[in-house]
Amino acid sequence: MNKALFPVIALASAVVLLSCTPTPSSYEDARARFQQQLAAMPEFQQARGQRSAPETDALSWQLSRRGLRRLSNEQLLLRATLRSKALAAASIATCAAIVRDTPTETQMHDAFGKLDGTDITAFFSLVAEAIHAELQQQSPPTVVSEADFPAAFGALLSAVPQDRAERLAALLSRGPTQTSEEDVCWAERTFLAGLLSLQEPYRAMLARAVVQ
Repeated sequence: MNKALFPVIALASAVVLLSCTPTPSSYEDARARFQQQLAAMPEFQQARGQRSAPETDALSWQLSRRGLRRLSNEQLLLRATLRSKALAAASIATCAAIVRDTPTETQMHDAFGKLDGTDITAFFSLVAEAIHAELQQQSPPTVVSEADFPAAFGALLSAVPQDRAERLAALLSRGPTQTSEEDVCWAERTFLAGLLSLQEPYRAMLARAVVQ
C-alpha cells in the first residue's frame, strides 16, 4: 500500500526550513517558492545534474516518495490528516489519480489548493522535509513489522461499520490499479478516516506502514 505524497514543494535550506514556523500561503505561492528553493539547494542540484525540467520534476517525486519513511510518526500523522482533507475536497477522478500516484499538476492544484493557507504550507513543508531526509539518508525512526501490521489493520476495520469494513478489506487487497476510480477514492477516504480515528499505537503504525 505504498503511496506517494505527490508533488514536491519547498526547501529553502534544510536548517531554515526545519526550524521556522510555517506561515499561511496559497498553492501558487508555495510552488513558486519551491522552484526558487530547489534551485538554491546544493544537494538537490548535485542530484539533478543535467536533467531537463520534466526529469527534474520526476526526480523530486522520487526523492519525496523515498523520504517519507524517514519522517517521524508525528509528521506522518500530519500527512494523513492533510491527505484526508485534500481527497475529501477532490473530484473522484482527481482523488483516484492521487491515490494511484498519477496526478497531473492541475489535479494536485485542484485537491490541495482547496486547503486553507496554513494546511497548504504544512503540506509543502512535509514534502520538503521528506526530500531533505532522503538526501541526507536519515534513518527511519522505526519500522512496522509484518507481525505488527495485522493487529493495526484489524483495529482499523473494527473502527468502521461492518459493511464498510468488508468492502474496504476487499478493495485494499486488490490494490488501486485494479479497481474503479470511485472504489479507489472511497477506499482511501475510508482508510484515512479510520486511521485518524484510532488510538495509539495503531494510528501511527498504519500511517507508517503505508509509506514503508
